[in-house]
Amino acid sequence: MKHKEFFPLISSIGRLSKSQHQTLTYCLDTTERMQATQYSYEQHSALEDASVFELFMLCKQEIFAMDGCVTEKINQRYIAFKAKSNFVDIFFKYSKELHLCLNMRFHDLKDRRSMAKDFTGKDHTGNGDVIIPNLKQRDVPYVISLVRQSLDRQMKHQANDD
Repeated sequence: MKHKEFFPLISSIGRLSKSQHQTLTYCLDTTERMQATQYSYEQHSALEDASVFELFMLCKQEIFAMDGCVTEKINQRYIAFKAKSNFVDIFFKYSKELHLCLNMRFHDLKDRRSMAKDFTGKDHTGNGDVIIPNLKQRDVPYVISLVRQSLDRQMKHQANDD
């Protein structure tokens, strides 16, 4: 699905403020940073729900704002955000729940609110040992700080490898 096809969905939300609408428009305009893939947002039916779509786009905007090297790749089971490799994957469950998987070890995460769950050695969607389940809009700023830890860790390791 091309990003222009999302504009009718944004318009149908109706209750968004002007700044929220601008934020979503900005996120849609970043799609040129996406890598070519055979999958699209259409494979993720949870995004048909306006509240899930809005939450996803808010996360996407915040993730892209972290660094200019961040790209997005839509996979069959999750949407990956990458620097050198995936540092966070977003996936959906029960059609209205947005979950994040951080590509780092659980014991390396500094999570003062204990929102993250340790999935070390467990079968799950995404890459990494850390799952942040059922994200709520009120928690986005804090959760983005956790995502930042994953990106920073990857960038630090990448710098050490160079």
